[in-house]
Amino acid sequence: EAEIQNLQQEVYSIENQELEADEERIEISESAEFWEQTCLQEEQRVNFEAIHAMELRRGFEAEIQNLQQEVYSIENQELEADEERIEISESAEFWEQTCLQEEQRVNFEAIHAMELRRGFEAEIQNL
Repeated sequence: EAEIQNLQQEVYSIENQELEADEERIEISESAEFWEQTCLQEEQRVNFEAIHAMELRRGFEAEIQNLQQEVYSIENQELEADEERIEISESAEFWEQTCLQEEQRVNFEAIHAMELRRGFEAEIQNL
């Protein structure tokens, strides 16, 4: 009877160890599933953020291109304005020079006319 009791005690102990091992396997399995699910969620979050970052980058690149095009356009307009100012300046210088030459010509003719008048007046007095 003592032997039976020892064997029963041993069977009970083995069954208890098996139950504890089963519980431990269940806990490990649940823990593994939890961490697998957590990893999948984190992977999805990271992928979403990566996609969002790529979209932002594309948007920024497009905006940078637009701004570069705008800068190019403004620089082009500035060059055209500079060329126009040069042309206006050259034109103003040309007309200023032309006016000075015309003024000199008119002054020369006025002096010549005054000399002729004096000559005519002297001739008239002599007559």
